[in-house]
Amino acid sequence: MKLAVGKVFGVGMIATMMLACQPFAGIQPATQNIIQTSRGPTTPSELIVVWGNPPTEADISSIVRNHKATVLARQNNRVLFGLHHGKIDDTSEKLRTIPGVRFVETNRVVRTSQYGPLRRATPFARGSVVDISRHRLQAVPNDEAFQRQSPISGVRATWGLNAIRAEAAWDVTTGDPRVLVAVIDTGVDMTHPDLGANIDSRGARNFVEPGQPPDDDFGHGTHVAGIIAGVGDNVQGACGVAYRARILPIRVLGADGTGTTWNIVSAIEYAVERRCRIINLSLGSPDFSALEAEAIARASAAGIVVVAAAGNEAGDGNYLEYPASYEGVVSVGAVGPDFKRAPFSNYNSWVSVVAPGVDIFSTIPERFSPNIPYGYLSGTSMAAPMVAGTAALLFSQNPRWTASQVQDRLKRTARDLTPPNDQVPGFDVFHGAGLIDAGRALGR
Repeated sequence: MKLAVGKVFGVGMIATMMLACQPFAGIQPATQNIIQTSRGPTTPSELIVVWGNPPTEADISSIVRNHKATVLARQNNRVLFGLHHGKIDDTSEKLRTIPGVRFVETNRVVRTSQYGPLRRATPFARGSVVDISRHRLQAVPNDEAFQRQSPISGVRATWGLNAIRAEAAWDVTTGDPRVLVAVIDTGVDMTHPDLGANIDSRGARNFVEPGQPPDDDFGHGTHVAGIIAGVGDNVQGACGVAYRARILPIRVLGADGTGTTWNIVSAIEYAVERRCRIINLSLGSPDFSALEAEAIARASAAGIVVVAAAGNEAGDGNYLEYPASYEGVVSVGAVGPDFKRAPFSNYNSWVSVVAPGVDIFSTIPERFSPNIPYGYLSGTSMAAPMVAGTAALLFSQNPRWTASQVQDRLKRTARDLTPPNDQVPGFDVFHGAGLIDAGRALGR
C-alpha cells in the first residue's frame, strides 16, 4: 500500500538537474518542424464548495450574496464559485464554517505532462527499411513507422513498442473494440486516418466548450490516443499498443494545454458513466485535490484502471504530481531508448512502473501537418498511454478480470531495471516495479 504522504527522494538531484537542462543526444529536428506551444495564465480566483448533500438554492444564494460570488457551474453536491474581491484563503476559511459543507478547495490549474515541444515528423528515408522478414510472429503490423527508422539518428521510429515487447503481446491479442479507454486530455482529432476507426465519436465529450466536438487545438491528446489505440495494419503511419481497442475522447484541457480540477472531475465521472475500462490522465499538478481524489476512488471502485503520468519535474523540485500520486492510480515514469530513467521523469515512492517516454512517434491533428499528420513528443505523458494500452490488451484477453487483477499483472510482469549492485532487485523509487512488458503480461 502507498503511504499517505509520498516521500520525495533527492538522490543525485544535482546531477539530474544538470541532465534535465541538456537536450537528448540525437534529437536534431528541423526548426520548421517544431510546433511552438505556450502555457496559459492561471484561472481567476475560483472555489469549489462541496456539501455532504446537494445544497439548496438558499445555501447557494447565501454564498453569492455574502461573498460577492458568481455561480460558474454546479453538479450534484458541489458548486464552482467565482470570486470578485477579497482574499481567496480568507473566503475559503469562512465557507468551511457553513453547516453542511464538507470541504472547500481552489479550482486548481492542471497542465499536460509533456516535456518539450511537439516535433512534426518528416518523410521516412526510403533506405531506412528495417528487416522484419525473419520475425517469428505473424502479428507484426505493416504500418510504415513500424518498419522504418526515425529521422532522429539511431532510434527506430517505434522503439517504444519494441521496448515493451508489444509484438509478442499481439500474438495473443491486438485489442478488443469492446474495451473502451477514456483519454481525458486536450481532445482528439476524431477523423484522423490512423484514429477514426477506433474512436467512440458518439460518446465523445467536450468539457471546455460544452456542446462542441472535442477537437484538439493543442495536439497532445491526439498524440496520446495514437499511442494507446492508433489503427494498426493499415500500411500508413503508426499504430497503438492496443490497436483494435477504442478511444473515448474527453476534452478537459484548452488550446494552451491547461485545464482545471472541476472539468477533470466531471470527465472522470463521465468515463465511469460510459463504462470505460481504463482512464488515461497524461496531465497533472503539484496540488492535492480532495475532490479529484474522491472521483478517482469512485472510478477504481467501478472497476476502472486509472493510469496517470508521474510528471516531468525531476530537475525542478521532483515534487509529487497529482493525480499520479493518489491511492489506487498506476503512476508511470518515463525511460529513454537506453532503458534508463529519462532525466526529466519524476521519481518517488508513488511511481508504479515506467514506460518509453522519449521521442515517441504518434498521431497529431491533421490540420497541424496535413501531409504527414504524425509527430514526436517526450514526457511521462507519452509513457502513461503505453501502460494504458497494455492494460487494454489485458482486458481484451481477460474480459472478466477486475481492475486490481490488471494492475497487479502490470506490476508483477514488469522488467526489473534496478541498477546492478545498487540495491535489492525489485521495486525502487526510480522505476517502480520496472519497465512495462506487454508480452510478458499476456503470457508471451
